[in-house]
Amino acid sequence: TPLSTWNFSGAMRSSSYPAVHMADVLRLAVVYKYGGVYLDLDIVMLRSLQDLHNCVSQTPTV
Repeated sequence: TPLSTWNFSGAMRSSSYPAVHMADVLRLAVVYKYGGVYLDLDIVMLRSLQDLHNCVSQTPTV
């Protein structure tokens, strides 16, 4: 995956939530490699995802 060239050690050490951020990175790597869709349990689908191809998105932070 493209994530294999990233150096996460410094970013993870300086993060306030390293386990959460590493889980996010691992989810992205798995979906990238095997395909599919990842949604948290607090997501409500209003439209079909059928027309989305090769898309990465995030929710805006407050």
